[in-house]
Amino acid sequence: MGYDLFLTSPSLSADRFVRHFANRPHYNSPGSYINEDTGVYFQFEYSTDSDRQSSSEGRVAFSLNYIRPHVFGLEAEPEVAAFVEAFDCKITDPQSEGMGSGPYSSEGFLRGWNKGNRVGYEVIAERTDLTRNLIVDEAAIEKVWLWNFHRQVRQSEFGEDRFLPRLNWARRPADRATIIFPIWTEGVCSAFPECATHVLLARTRNVSKGWLKGKEEILETKLVSINEISALKDCTWSGETGNRILLTPTNLSKSRQISAIFGGQFERTKPVEPVAPDHVLGAELMAQALQTAIRQT
Repeated sequence: MGYDLFLTSPSLSADRFVRHFANRPHYNSPGSYINEDTGVYFQFEYSTDSDRQSSSEGRVAFSLNYIRPHVFGLEAEPEVAAFVEAFDCKITDPQSEGMGSGPYSSEGFLRGWNKGNRVGYEVIAERTDLTRNLIVDEAAIEKVWLWNFHRQVRQSEFGEDRFLPRLNWARRPADRATIIFPIWTEGVCSAFPECATHVLLARTRNVSKGWLKGKEEILETKLVSINEISALKDCTWSGETGNRILLTPTNLSKSRQISAIFGGQFERTKPVEPVAPDHVLGAELMAQALQTAIRQT
């Protein structure tokens, strides 16, 4: 169940299709987009000669799954717009409230995608088991997505002296609460956005495997709140409220508080249950879908 858009152009060929994606980031093969930072994915598929409607035109099908957070559409739209512009494509949009066979527009794409995605939410709302999904405020989803989407650009601005980690979604096993966390590896100078609720500390330790068996390196983790990290004397906020970044000190070894927090009790078991970004659904859309499902019963 997904959004489909068909693009045709006389200038489209299999070779030009491949070359279009060659230097575009996040394509692991021609037309197959997956952003490891944001978790967003979608597909452009070039038609073969046997199923092409017109031998004089190249034909491409674009597809984007429904029942996804709204940011999937926000990330996909510029890629579709770039493809349409590169080949001066004609479009066929079969979606309800879509663009039909008219000109392509950003507004038309997002209108059709959002309408279809709402229908997808209504379908899933009829199910009783939503345990695989997190239901989260759309504004929080967008803040996490923006940080992850721009992370590499911001990283180049910060330089190599400070690492900007990706944000992750998870449940906290103790109470099933939704959390947003980056990973802070011991000894790595880092920066965390204000929208994070927690930080997952990670360290490696050599432990004995037993008599005459030597030692092995293990990974240990500990989940702490972002407030606990910001309270550390040598960590400072930078930027305006609502969009601040928490900076760790550049010389971690000289901070007694940071040495102490990484030297305390850690766990070998996972303190969080990660949830993939495509299973983080918007609370407003889900509430509307549930209301529709109730009215229909």
